[in-house]
Amino acid sequence: MGRNHNHFYENLEFAQEGEREVAALLQRKLRGIEIIDSNNNGSSHDIEIMLEGRKVLFEVKEVVRASDTGNIVVECESRGKPSGIQTTKADFWLFRIHNEDGSVDTLMVQ
Repeated sequence: MGRNHNHFYENLEFAQEGEREVAALLQRKLRGIEIIDSNNNGSSHDIEIMLEGRKVLFEVKEVVRASDTGNIVVECESRGKPSGIQTTKADFWLFRIHNEDGSVDTLMVQ
């Protein structure tokens, strides 16, 4: 359990930092929004905002191997149970693509 358990918490911390960065990006780009929740620990979404009186949900995914593989992977099952795209209630997915030079590109998909 030790190794995988440690990786889970390292990955969780990495993902939560990415969610905070995306929340800040949304505030800069979408004037007048209110961040309701940017540290959602549930599986339905990662960030919830109010935009023009409407709740909008975002799922944030970190992509760290795209420069190696040329692919973005979307999880739909984990340990035999639905997850990722099958369980999210998000209106938008934001992929944070980590490049070899340390830069991060953000791609939004509806």
